[in-house]
Amino acid sequence: MGLFVIGMHRSGTSATTKALAKLPLELPATEHLIGGDKSNPDGHFEVAALTELNEDLLNRAGAAWFAPTKAALASVAELVDPTYGLEQQALATFSASFESEDWLYKDPRLCLTLPFWRDVIPSAQAAVLVRRSPEDIAYSIRTRNGLALRHGLAVWERYLRSALDGLEGLPTFVVSFEALVDATPAKPSPALASLIEFVAEHRTGGLGKKAVKTWAKELQAAFKPALRHHAADGPVSVELLSGPQRQLSEKLLSLDGPHDALKVGRLPRETPGLDLLFESAIALDAVQREAVKTAAGRAETAIIEQWRASEQAYESRIADARDEIERRGDRITELDSALTRERDEHAAALDHVRGELAAVAEARATEAAQASAAAERAAADLETVREQARSEIDRVESDADKRIEVLESEFGGREQAALDEVQRLRDIAVETELMYQHVPELDRRVTELEAELATAVHERNLTAQNLHDLANRPAVKWAVRIANRLGSRDEEQPDTHEPSGPPPAEPVIAEPDWAHLEARIADGAFERPLTVIVPIYNAVDAVERCLESLDRFTPESVSIVLVDDASTDDRLGLVIDQVRARPGLTVLRNDENLGFTRSVNRGLAAAEAGDVIILNSDTMVTPRWTWRLRVAAHERPNIATVTPLSDHAGVFSFACPEPSGLDHAADLAAATARGSRFIRPTSPTGNGFCLFVTEEARAVVGELDAEGFPRGYGEENDFCMKLGKAGFDHVIADDVVVFHEESASFGDATREALIADGLAVLAERYPEYDSLAQAFVGSREFGAAREVAAHSVAAITPHGRRRVLFVVHDGGGGTDLFTRDLADGVSTRFEPFLLIPEGRALQLWRHGGHQWEFEREWPLIADWDVRQFRTAQMAEISLELLTRYDFSQVHIQHLIGMTFDLPELAAGLGIPTVMSMHDFYLACPSVNLLDDQLKYCGGTCTSGEGNCPRPVQLPSDLPLKHRFVKLWRHETEQLIDRVPLFVTPSNDTRERMIDMFGAVSAPKIRAIEHGRRFDRQRVACTFPAAGDPVRLLLVGAINKSKGAALAARIAQAGADLGVSVEILGEVEPGYEQGLLCHGAYTRDNLSARLATIRPTFVGVFSIWPETHCYVLSEAWANGIPALVGPLGAPVERVNEHGGGVVVDSLDADEIARVAAHYGRDQRAYNDIARTARLSNVRTLEAMSDDWLALYDEQYQSVLGRTV
Repeated sequence: MGLFVIGMHRSGTSATTKALAKLPLELPATEHLIGGDKSNPDGHFEVAALTELNEDLLNRAGAAWFAPTKAALASVAELVDPTYGLEQQALATFSASFESEDWLYKDPRLCLTLPFWRDVIPSAQAAVLVRRSPEDIAYSIRTRNGLALRHGLAVWERYLRSALDGLEGLPTFVVSFEALVDATPAKPSPALASLIEFVAEHRTGGLGKKAVKTWAKELQAAFKPALRHHAADGPVSVELLSGPQRQLSEKLLSLDGPHDALKVGRLPRETPGLDLLFESAIALDAVQREAVKTAAGRAETAIIEQWRASEQAYESRIADARDEIERRGDRITELDSALTRERDEHAAALDHVRGELAAVAEARATEAAQASAAAERAAADLETVREQARSEIDRVESDADKRIEVLESEFGGREQAALDEVQRLRDIAVETELMYQHVPELDRRVTELEAELATAVHERNLTAQNLHDLANRPAVKWAVRIANRLGSRDEEQPDTHEPSGPPPAEPVIAEPDWAHLEARIADGAFERPLTVIVPIYNAVDAVERCLESLDRFTPESVSIVLVDDASTDDRLGLVIDQVRARPGLTVLRNDENLGFTRSVNRGLAAAEAGDVIILNSDTMVTPRWTWRLRVAAHERPNIATVTPLSDHAGVFSFACPEPSGLDHAADLAAATARGSRFIRPTSPTGNGFCLFVTEEARAVVGELDAEGFPRGYGEENDFCMKLGKAGFDHVIADDVVVFHEESASFGDATREALIADGLAVLAERYPEYDSLAQAFVGSREFGAAREVAAHSVAAITPHGRRRVLFVVHDGGGGTDLFTRDLADGVSTRFEPFLLIPEGRALQLWRHGGHQWEFEREWPLIADWDVRQFRTAQMAEISLELLTRYDFSQVHIQHLIGMTFDLPELAAGLGIPTVMSMHDFYLACPSVNLLDDQLKYCGGTCTSGEGNCPRPVQLPSDLPLKHRFVKLWRHETEQLIDRVPLFVTPSNDTRERMIDMFGAVSAPKIRAIEHGRRFDRQRVACTFPAAGDPVRLLLVGAINKSKGAALAARIAQAGADLGVSVEILGEVEPGYEQGLLCHGAYTRDNLSARLATIRPTFVGVFSIWPETHCYVLSEAWANGIPALVGPLGAPVERVNEHGGGVVVDSLDADEIARVAAHYGRDQRAYNDIARTARLSNVRTLEAMSDDWLALYDEQYQSVLGRTV
């Protein structure tokens, strides 16, 4: 049952509707209702589209809400005649506004238009008529609309007389607004309780189990005494109401209560002169509107004249500015040339200085060699050689310092001059900012000059640093060492670990051994146990930060062993209790203080076999830290340990801001990873603040030396030197940062003493250690790694997004549309990338906000072949993508054009990976599961031989049926076993895939329905008039699999039934006969094309089970009902939402009969057209939320909690 709420304006219908909406009656969503205003702050509870239609009805009849003449009201009732074409429009608008038959429709204009709506709306109806004191209404309308009191009473009288006429015979409840307001929730109005009983009696199914008394308390809250605003001020003169108006008010009072079918009886005579009053009001309104229009025209003319004068003055100023800008441009060109000349001159001077210094260094080395030979001939000459070498070094250093001072002086003067000129140019830009078409070019040039200046300053600074390096190390000071050694009594030989010359100009980036990494993945290196060992001694605040970061950024699959070395701070237990419930956490406590080294050894003994990380308790880890360290550990053979970069870890530090919290730390870590060049410097030892140790290294050296280094500082160096002698390497993961407070457990004096003790032991055991360490610290590779990291964090993006890699084919269609929609939907939290096979290349694109930006291309050595499931080149490209671009999510949309390398390696690396099943490619490369006879096979080859249709990317001679498909299914079953999760767009597709791959696949396959973003509901359907055909429109590329042959047969079968089959899009050549083709369309103009064509139905008759069907979404968004075949997701969607008819078979005669039946029965057609609405289509936001939740779930299970 639907319920009208009617009554005169300002009579309380809004409050009554607000209360009734609490019952199980449908009121449209807030965005479809007229919002609140000063007179009704809570809103009017009127459907905007229906109110607009009521206004249109009154305007067509020649009436206005404030002047409802009798003649106009008679015309309103006649507008329901089909010749006016308003009935279908009204029904479509009403159906788009309400989804159920239990609607709640309020509009004071219904007093005048109710007869029209009673004819248009097919469902059962009842009404609530709200009456209020006519004097109160007149005063309220005077306040809101400025109508005179007698005019307001006249409008009230005409509205109520018309309402009673329209309600005749309809189940109606008449209620006084005063009776509803003058009550409280504690003691609800008896009239309200009676009204609720009336609704319960007439609504199908009643109001459920809740008692009327309970309902009354809830509804009474909507009525407050304050709603009796604008009541009559003081006593009302009895002369204000005419005699007929008083009699009408009394008549209404007598009708209070429920009526199964309202019988009004005879109404009192009407007050004379109402129509004359209304006609005068309409005429006065027309005069006022014309006056406003005339005044507006005059104002517009004045504004145009003023604008023209301003435009002339503005054009004159622009011309002057153009001349000035041209003159300034010439000056900029001169300045640019001067700067270029100066830069070239200084570059040449610097090159000359470098050459001189290199020659000096070479000469000094020669002199040192000559001194060595002379020492063998005569001991007396040794002291002379030493003094000469020292004197020469002093001279070189002095010359270099002087030269640097000269260069700095020269650069300083020119730098200031350039800065002054840049500032002057910026002042010019400010003066001419109104000339906007030229200022951007000027500003761009200024910015270029600033960049060139910054580059020159950077080159100067770098050159000065290089000069110091050359003067102070290593070649020149090597000569000093040689001279000193020559002067010793035992004639010690030069240290073989000293560098033989200056470092290389560019860092040597260690190339990863991709084949080795792939083998390690296959061996399960990324699945074996990993344990983090954290020795703790006091420093509770630092420990708390460390544990908080560990808990947030460490996967639960990683075990954590906390070793409390008999801390004396009682607060530590409370801090550990905060994470004690974490899975895989072990807490050990020493009975007495054993020292750092023994505490670590106790943790190593407690850790299970596998990799371990020794982590200081004053550190702060970052997202994906364990994963990045593990990648670095397995990129090359024989790696024993991996150490990350830090902000405070001695030589392993780089210039990095101190993180303000975990989110800031995460941003800094992401910037470091994404800016890294992955130089992977090799070091003689790692650093114990954070040391990743491989299982292979643990098998050779199982623990730290507690005897030699009981309290730490040197124990990790000893550990690493032992492994180095056993043939292992130690590398720096320059894409990882772990923050460190350093020495939180010891004071500075204690720390210095511990360092000295440790270095003494190291020097005794490994004489070469010092020279190896110096060579590492001074290496170009390590310096470049730190410099790149510092540059990366300087350009940090706050709250940076995680990255997701979408992999899609190059065939376009629904898969491509979905991928781009999803990228837009998740881009607030993720930075999407797109990997597409394009011919003999793979292209990577980055989502730039409003468009995709090209990132990189990898040429391929051979064309893609579906028979090659894995190739060495694709494995290398995949590993580079997965380890170098910081993807925390991989989403495979389709694998046509790709091998299985990328999804298998992503899953093997432990990167969250999901694969969408947009079709049945994994079951068979035919994609649509159609056999050689174009019959759906369900994933099991039908009998007989033949060539099944397949995508154009597959070889035409590929023996799919009974042959290659068996090998294919074997490989895809392995893929399903390796990839953690698959998603289909519908439950129908999910069930079919489970049937094909077995129940074992069920837990891995989920369903998430596609979503789309439409701006608003449209109505583009048309019920055919007498003599017009039923128009069945097929949309898209109607090829064989989409039912091209069937469409031609439907056209033939429907010819005698008045059914026209039409195509919007393309049709398979050879099947055009009998079809009306409208040509191509785009996604952006499809709604406009549908509005022009105005079909009766949209048809979906694919001969294979579609997995979603975007065409059905477009049909509903445009208010067009659909006829769908018996296969796939379209059936599931129509059964759930309505909005169409499912035809039981793909028989052309049956489809034509169904189209003709519904296309000739208007009531049956209206029933399905009413449910063809935009609300059936899932929103892009809802779909994106589901995918974001899935991404977060995968991330948390594999890499730690989300940032």
